[in-house]
Amino acid sequence: MTRRFIAALLSLALPGACVSGPPPGEGAAGRGNPARLQAPMPGCGPGAGRADCASGPALSTQERFRLWGARLVAQGRLRTDFAPPDAPVTAQALARDFERVALHVETARDAGGQAARDVPIRLSRWETPVRIRVVFDAGTPERQRRGDIADIRALAGVLARASGLALSVEQGRAPAPAGSGEIAVLVLGAAERHALAARTGGGMGAGFDAELRGDMPSPCFFRPESDAADRLTGATVIVAAEARGLVRLSCFHEEITQSLGLPDDGPDVRPSLFNDDQEFALITRHDVALLRMVYDRSLHPGMTAEAVRPLLPAIAARALAAEARSIR
Repeated sequence: MTRRFIAALLSLALPGACVSGPPPGEGAAGRGNPARLQAPMPGCGPGAGRADCASGPALSTQERFRLWGARLVAQGRLRTDFAPPDAPVTAQALARDFERVALHVETARDAGGQAARDVPIRLSRWETPVRIRVVFDAGTPERQRRGDIADIRALAGVLARASGLALSVEQGRAPAPAGSGEIAVLVLGAAERHALAARTGGGMGAGFDAELRGDMPSPCFFRPESDAADRLTGATVIVAAEARGLVRLSCFHEEITQSLGLPDDGPDVRPSLFNDDQEFALITRHDVALLRMVYDRSLHPGMTAEAVRPLLPAIAARALAAEARSIR
């Protein structure tokens, strides 16, 4: 984390806008999620990349996200069921998915400085109370702000019960010092995103800088920060203000949940938010169980996959039992 980035956040405190929260730090492995919602955008065929989509008619960012979400729903994706009957959760699956989601990171730099995906990491989690500070750009209507805060508070209640963390939610203005125990959720329009990118000077990393400077092909991403002992100390979530409805709510659910210690996705992780096929839009029973596992009493920050793996069957069984009790 750099002084330049802190100054950039401070300089974004414009009249009518709320800016707060810690700047995104490098984290134990330069973690983040710049690739959210991987389904083809409107006008793209199956499997199409960004270049294949560029030749279509120009759409506003808000309209792209709206059509994108509508297409996903029409395909039977962006489901909102918490405990889908067609995808039962087992202890064996939880143990496998935990290793993928909690002990890998989507993108990082390898030992040679090259970009790599699904890199093994040590376990990270919060060891202190967490404040979720929500920051809106000046163009977000008051009614939208109230709705977003209510949605995030409802999510925080689920996450607090699963993790045992003390989670609070507030709408804030002033940036907090780095490492102060905040997840800053920044809901920014194009002008604010471009201004943030210009002021950070690449301090968020090349991939994040490109997302901020571009037209947001993905509606959200996050970047956590942790200390030398792999204790999470802060996180920054960027959500495009142009995202609406279920796409916007899905961003809050996935990025905030990932900021608590579940940084990766996987194609075989199901039923879950943590799968880029976007089958599920909101946190599921499976995801709540994974979060319980992160904060299991037998684990601690800094543990490797090799140290965690023998403990996972018992941890998964405890998580499932706790979930069963919670829904009686």
